Amino acid sequence: MKFNCLDKKTLSRCSLVSCAWSSAARTQLFRHLSIRPCSRGRPRAAALLCDPTSTVLGYVRKLVIIEGLPKEDRDREDRGAISLDPSMPGSAYWFDDAFPMMRIRDLTALEKLEVHALLWDRLSTPSRRSLAELCERTPSLHIATWDRLDIPCSAVAELLRGATASALEHFSLLVPDRFSILPVSADKGPLPARADTPLTLKSLRIDPVMGFDLEGLPRCFAALRIPDVALEKVGHGDVEPLTAFLTVCAASLERLSLQFFGPDSGPEQVEPAFIAHGSLSCATGLRELTLEADLARVPSILRQIASPHLVELTLKVDLATPTARRMLLENGVGELAQSLTSGVLAAARPRVSLVVSRHGPRPGKVTAEHAALLEGLAALREEGRLRIMASRPSSADFLCLATSAGLPSKFLSNEIFASTVEPPEMRYLA
Repeated sequence: MKFNCLDKKTLSRCSLVSCAWSSAARTQLFRHLSIRPCSRGRPRAAALLCDPTSTVLGYVRKLVIIEGLPKEDRDREDRGAISLDPSMPGSAYWFDDAFPMMRIRDLTALEKLEVHALLWDRLSTPSRRSLAELCERTPSLHIATWDRLDIPCSAVAELLRGATASALEHFSLLVPDRFSILPVSADKGPLPARADTPLTLKSLRIDPVMGFDLEGLPRCFAALRIPDVALEKVGHGDVEPLTAFLTVCAASLERLSLQFFGPDSGPEQVEPAFIAHGSLSCATGLRELTLEADLARVPSILRQIASPHLVELTLKVDLATPTARRMLLENGVGELAQSLTSGVLAAARPRVSLVVSRHGPRPGKVTAEHAALLEGLAALREEGRLRIMASRPSSADFLCLATSAGLPSKFLSNEIFASTVEPPEMRYLA
């Protein structure tokens, strides 16, 4: 055994790590259990969940399980869109073998479940039933897949229907790196019958957003009661179902985070379509709003805000786009300043946080664009309602850049599902 300490001063974060697997480890008290795939068959660590002699289940608070991806299956046609390092060793599928044998009812302390690289079609009916029962045991559920169609919307609805009836409060569904995955076709599978009960969650996160998810969930539940919604990488084709989804959630929606994903200009730009649909006007109870959008389009989006209760507004913008540079260096930020101090926002007077990024040789450096922001929003600064921060690209940003450039990377493996992406480094400018 090896002592692993992340906080040497207070020892508040420390653990014992098994260097070589031993059956004696089954008697230890693991609060965070992560099981990764191996090259052949079921991982030996899966015995912690399946073996009748294991004593750890009652102490596990966070469970992370990662499905394998055999090397031969990586080259199938439907996997060709995934940019994987050819030298990466393959691993074996093991979920379907282990799920029916898991001692799920003994996971009495489970607080968070993360299921990575899930392939719904490879699960038998008993395995799907066991997974559904496992999801019912946790307040927080995180599902990640290589491709969004690896778990259909109907399966997501079935898992949520059983889980929200018991303990589930937080749900996230994501594909870790959309930059390395080609656009997927629509999920046209049949949806389960509409439930008489509402979908009640404390938070929902979908990354990337797919229109069929936003259309499917309202059809499967009597209502959606979700106060905290984060929808990332919203594409041009997702705007119409997004508007309908926000309308259904409007009565309970208090915190909303939107990230637009698409070209900086042209007919496929997302922001103009979002503005044309008036998508924010229905959310009259918003208290916190986070937008990651083209700076030149932000004023038009802000004018749609109809909530007099807004207390926190966060804007994440890239100053390197042509439209942002033209707005700042040629036209100034008068329109942005006016949108922040007029209409509903004039009465609500929310705190405004601007998180600016500039992908270049020296990200975070104070530039002419930053200076223009500081000057144009001086009134908000004097009121103490504005802070401007510069963000340094995270490792995920560099990973996406390497992927889009076609560069092989040792990081593109099953490990991507288990890695924790650190938040971008922030530097206060004002």
